[in-house]
Amino acid sequence: MQLSDYRISCVGTALKLYDQLGEEIYCEALRHIVEAWEGRPDSFRAAVLRGVMYFVQLYHGQYSAERLVRALSGVHPMELYRISRDNPARLPGWRRYVYPIYTTYNGKCRKDALPMKF
Repeated sequence: MQLSDYRISCVGTALKLYDQLGEEIYCEALRHIVEAWEGRPDSFRAAVLRGVMYFVQLYHGQYSAERLVRALSGVHPMELYRISRDNPARLPGWRRYVYPIYTTYNGKCRKDALPMKF
């Protein structure tokens, strides 16, 4: 473990998300991020925080936490950041951050795939 592990550098974004989504969603999403990437600094980028937190809010009670963590751990957080930055689906606002989390979660498997709600 390095000194920079488990630290959120985008404190303003993190606080805004906490205020918007509430403690339950915020803490649940942070647990998934920590479990998936073991506190690596890139996992606490604003794009990743937004994506995972809005995903958890949208699909709360519908998604499998185990499947989400397994799917996220197989992708480097910088890849999710790049996808949201490049915005291949041309989604507006917060949706651009959820898209890479959603596609990573569903993968290529149609079985138990979540519907697109955004």
